[in-house]
Amino acid sequence: MSKTSKSGVPEYKKQLIRCCLVDLMLYLLMFN
Repeated sequence: MSKTSKSGVPEYKKQLIRCCLVDLMLYLLMFN
């Protein structure tokens, strides 16, 4: 997983951030 995208950020990091954002949105929806 050493493949980097054009922006220089590894793909797995982008996927990790996306998962964290989804978890955060679900958390906010549950507690609103």
